[in-house]
Amino acid sequence: SRILPEQSLQIAEAILGAGPRAEPRSVLGRNLGTYDSRGIRYRDDLEGVARDRVINHELGHAIDEISGQIKSDGIKSELARLYSGGVSGNFERTRNLTLPEHVGYSKAEADREMMAEAIRIYMTDPNYLKTVAPKTAKRIRETVNTNPKIARTLQFNSLMAGGILGGMAYDAEAEK
Repeated sequence: SRILPEQSLQIAEAILGAGPRAEPRSVLGRNLGTYDSRGIRYRDDLEGVARDRVINHELGHAIDEISGQIKSDGIKSELARLYSGGVSGNFERTRNLTLPEHVGYSKAEADREMMAEAIRIYMTDPNYLKTVAPKTAKRIRETVNTNPKIARTLQFNSLMAGGILGGMAYDAEAEK
């Protein structure tokens, strides 16, 4: 099951010791959000779904970094398609993909950007990720689920269940 926006905030707090912070555009520059030694920060003019997507993407960076940078060898084509779909909104495209280099990132940053986006998608739509990018889903599970700093708060599962926060699974009935 997917991670809800309020659960993402709790996951960030549990893993990083502080939740995401809103910052003015003057502080973040062209970035919509960042993850660094100061934690997750996002632009204060973002609202709703846009804010949630940025926070989850930056949380993806945090999870990737704390996990020791998840290896991308053997899954780059899946990562590229996921990234392109996440950025463009068109997950059906298989050619002329939008890659990190097309939106201002260097080649050296590309793998980390694609992995952060894959983690974001896994958190918000786990069944989609497991269906279209099974190797990526497996790599994320193998790396993240064995990391003691993350595993006590978040688990990516291979069955129909998705992330678990604090031992509490997402309850679809409660959301209704």
